[in-house]
Amino acid sequence: MTRRVVTIEETMVCRKALEFLHDNRIRRAPVLRYGKLFGIVSERDLLRVLPGTIAQIDSRAGIEAERLPVSRVMTTKLITLGPEEHLEDAGRKMLMHKIGGMPVIEKQQLVGFLTESDIFRAFTAMFATRGVLRVSLARMRREGLEPDLVRLVADNGARLRGMITHERPGGEELTVLRLSGGDRERLLGALAEADYSVLEYVDERESDRDAA
Repeated sequence: MTRRVVTIEETMVCRKALEFLHDNRIRRAPVLRYGKLFGIVSERDLLRVLPGTIAQIDSRAGIEAERLPVSRVMTTKLITLGPEEHLEDAGRKMLMHKIGGMPVIEKQQLVGFLTESDIFRAFTAMFATRGVLRVSLARMRREGLEPDLVRLVADNGARLRGMITHERPGGEELTVLRLSGGDRERLLGALAEADYSVLEYVDERESDRDAA
């Protein structure tokens, strides 16, 4: 999440608020009332009410829209997060409520702001290859006891830095390992013996920078 949160006062007019968002290269910001979180205003909220042409700006309705405070267009039904909540829960809330960002609240104080971009960055880091051997696997047999991948990796002299299991679009279960240490060919052979099909690997460890 972003800890240095850019905020807007509820009295700021919509045109200034839109310029403020653009200047800070953000699409939404928390709105404060007397220093307390009061709502959230997005670029979409502002564009919905602001006139889009010079002719509209010069009209009476356009002039009134230009002077409209953000408190009149912001969202006050807030969906928030606690600082200890998991990214998975945050992503689920964003999907459920169709929002792109949420304030993070601790002891009734605004301590951060989490956006969909933050989640994408974290997700990308989970699959990063820099400095590790990344192996993508699919299990060839589904019946029987599934091998203990943590033990298998350790028994072959490597260290498990991360493991993620997810479904491909077609429904096949895919496991991605991020490993350090160990001999690559020995590891790949041990995985094959455990009935795993190695779909792809990328080796960017300092000792071996070859990529499959």
